[in-house]
Amino acid sequence: MYKWIILMSGLFASLTACAKIKLSPLFSDNMVLQQEAEVPVWGKASPEMRVIVIPSWSGEKYENIADRTGNWKVNIKTPKAGGPYHLEITDGEKVRLENVMIGEVWLCSGQSNMQMPVEGWGKVKNYQQEVAQANYPDIRLMTVSNTISLSPSQEFTAVGGGWQVCSSVTIREFSATAYFFGREIARTQQVPVGLICAHWGGTNIESWISAQALGEVPDFVEQLKLIRRLGNKDCDLQAEEEQRQAKILSLDKGMRNGKPFWNTLSYNDEGWTSHSFPGNIEKTFPDFDGIVWGRKTVDIPEQWEGKTLSLHMGYVDDEDITYFNGIEIGSTKGYTRSRTYEIPGNLVKAGKAVITVRIVDTGGGCGIGGEMKLSKDVGDWILISGEWKCKVAAQSHIDPVFEMNPNVQTVLYNGMIHPLAPYKFRGVIWYQGENNVGRATQYRILLPLLIQSWREEWGNDFPFYLVQLANYLERAMNRIGVELFPYYLAVRLADVKAQSPYQKREKIENIVEMRQLYQEIIKKQECVTLRQLAVGGRELMDLGMKPGRELGSMLSELLEYVLDDPARNDKEILCAYVKNKLNL
Repeated sequence: MYKWIILMSGLFASLTACAKIKLSPLFSDNMVLQQEAEVPVWGKASPEMRVIVIPSWSGEKYENIADRTGNWKVNIKTPKAGGPYHLEITDGEKVRLENVMIGEVWLCSGQSNMQMPVEGWGKVKNYQQEVAQANYPDIRLMTVSNTISLSPSQEFTAVGGGWQVCSSVTIREFSATAYFFGREIARTQQVPVGLICAHWGGTNIESWISAQALGEVPDFVEQLKLIRRLGNKDCDLQAEEEQRQAKILSLDKGMRNGKPFWNTLSYNDEGWTSHSFPGNIEKTFPDFDGIVWGRKTVDIPEQWEGKTLSLHMGYVDDEDITYFNGIEIGSTKGYTRSRTYEIPGNLVKAGKAVITVRIVDTGGGCGIGGEMKLSKDVGDWILISGEWKCKVAAQSHIDPVFEMNPNVQTVLYNGMIHPLAPYKFRGVIWYQGENNVGRATQYRILLPLLIQSWREEWGNDFPFYLVQLANYLERAMNRIGVELFPYYLAVRLADVKAQSPYQKREKIENIVEMRQLYQEIIKKQECVTLRQLAVGGRELMDLGMKPGRELGSMLSELLEYVLDDPARNDKEILCAYVKNKLNL
């Protein structure tokens, strides 16, 4: 009996020491490894165990000792493109990966333009036929599951658990852009192709950049401080917000014993500074960050007494608490969210009334934008825009409210890109930019920064191919109509407000940015229609073109030429373009 116990104890110890190797989804059946390269293979094993990797194409043994936490990595040499092969990995218990190919591996990333599947959205031309013919066993697919993380992660999950062989079944929900790119590589180079997709629709480029790299951009420094703090501990976000609000309360001179007193009807605001809303408060209080109060006195008609009213406060940057005659009627966080607050009838009395707003600014601009009015019914309203009385309650930096979502800086890099390193690939294809419309100057910094940071992460100056939607807004204005475009934005805004809370803030922010861009395009009188072209039919006929369909087609081509670059809307430039096309 005693011997049996000893024997079992030894067997248990042996089994514990030879625990099965744990691998990243990158290393699974059907995987593709980069050809003619030294590629890393890594995973988890029992601590301080010897790990041996044997590829079937060479039979060579590659080995290393797992560290005290069980992490191990070996570098193996790959041959020219070919396969299938298998890969054996063991620390005493063998793991065998089958149907392994050697070829070209590409990382495919971006927002919805990259995410759009071959079939799922039904927008790919002849997608039924493309799906039916997608029988390419040498093309392998992997999609990284959507994951956000406040700190760089070492692990990720893959849709389907790992690599998939390209077929009419697996291609349906796979990225159309990645698939057609990979298919072209496979056809022209006659090699197996591995496509790793890491994408998320409706996301900003800053979500895909590491904190270390993004820290070089002043616009994101303060938010990154918060992200690092939250990512370095098991943080209670609710507790963090409660602490933030406590700080705001302690700074606010408009509060006394935790209660507001700058909001009452009787409060004397004669010494306050006059400021016009809608407008940026920094025109009155330069370089302002902190807390500012605004008061507006209005006359309530007798026929409104006892009626429920709607107070439209526009877009308050960044947070507000709004009062009517000293009573709080609503509060909102987020400068992209339009404020409409209901005033109960029992608060509505004829005569003088005071609307008070307490604004918390967490950086950048501060103020109110959009339509500001007090209304009883449709067509029955009082404008509350114009002169307000304002007073600073605190001038101090205040952390912005934190909302975990895929557009938080660095979280997609942490959760979806960092875990892929240092898997060897040939290069990257990138399709993103629409979500950063309105921040073109900033994007000029962020895109090169993303490329540089990814190359540094992998220690490889790999090629980086990208697609940009040139002058997206100008083309949309042309398609919809210049006069109708504001109504189109209004409909989009209403539609977003009716949707689920998911990404609502980001969607509204995008619409607000498009509205601002629209106004800039109108102000600059940029060309978005045929009528605005620097040349017309007469100029083309002077160059020798005859009236008719051909002339109309040339004018349309010229408009596309100008939409690609507004600076081309010059008579001399456009005439030279036509002469070149006609060999004149």
